[in-house]
Amino acid sequence: MYVLSIVLNFIPGVYVSLFATGGWPSTIGFLILNTLWLITTVLGYKFIKIKNILRHSQWITRSFFLSFANLTIYIIVAVTHNGLDLSYGLSYTTAVWLCWIINFAIAEMVIKKKILA
Repeated sequence: MYVLSIVLNFIPGVYVSLFATGGWPSTIGFLILNTLWLITTVLGYKFIKIKNILRHSQWITRSFFLSFANLTIYIIVAVTHNGLDLSYGLSYTTAVWLCWIINFAIAEMVIKKKILA
């Protein structure tokens, strides 16, 4: 169900990206997010099918953290727009890029911690 929901989200996600607040910079950020989310999920699925549990765990961890990107956008916009008084457009565009960068970085830290444990 998880894999299917992300695969089915890809096409409408790309379409909605074209109309993102902030113009092309936001559109590109969303396209990267959608592509990363799809690729990490497909790789996670691929590795579980060949019973490579370690690689599956690493890729699904990345996919799982990218699933929180939308929530992260709201948090970043609230902090930058309301807290730092940046314009909404700039706050939103910044959030679109930081949402996947931050979540991907957290996933990498979690993966690294598991490897070192």
